Amino acid sequence: MENDHLREYYGMKARDSGVLINKIAPLSSVSGLLKPGDVLMSFDDVPIANDGTVDHPITGRINFQHLVSMKKVGEIARLGAIRDGKKINLTAPMAAPNYLVPVHNFDRDPRYFVIGGLVFTPLSQAFLQEYGEDWANSAPRRLVNTALYDLPQKNLKEAIVLADVLPHRITAGYQKLVDLRLLKFNGIHVQNLSHLVKLVQKSKGRFFRFELEDDREIVLLADKTRRASQSILKRYRIQAPQYAI
Repeated sequence: MENDHLREYYGMKARDSGVLINKIAPLSSVSGLLKPGDVLMSFDDVPIANDGTVDHPITGRINFQHLVSMKKVGEIARLGAIRDGKKINLTAPMAAPNYLVPVHNFDRDPRYFVIGGLVFTPLSQAFLQEYGEDWANSAPRRLVNTALYDLPQKNLKEAIVLADVLPHRITAGYQKLVDLRLLKFNGIHVQNLSHLVKLVQKSKGRFFRFELEDDREIVLLADKTRRASQSILKRYRIQAPQYAI
């Protein structure tokens, strides 16, 4: 809330700070409490700046989502907000998140699938945290929105990301397509990582076609890709083409 006109429209005073709520995930802990158009001013009595950051005693300014992620299921969060020009205080019991992208993966090892130098992995907040403490602002916006708002669907259990493109002659020209979500393989919607592995392993066509977001695609000759995969794994000292599927 850094624009003076916007601040005045939502009834903020000169010393007020916070972030405008544009959307509420249906299954989130604050669904039914906060509303679009509210200005969230504080979380657990910690003031939220107009750029969405809070003060951290060690790292300095970080995104307020860090405070949310540190809360345990069942704990009560105290929220300060402005609604219709009036300040309100709310309490929200923290529920177990049911998002497409898990907040924590403490009980699981990192999972990946490598085919022809393309490295795919499920999107997680741990993945996004590689962009730093302020990942909600520094990571690719589409991935952030997927992590914060998207819900599982009947035919979508995980968001799969092209995490890396290992340099090799068969991946020439594709290095810039990292950090894009994989949507389809050979025209079939990818449900999760294990589904992708099965689709690739059972493919009998001449080509491997990976359809990514932003209307991007990667096409590889299937036979040449299979033959090159073993040498790529050996070159980059990857013990297995997939792990913890």
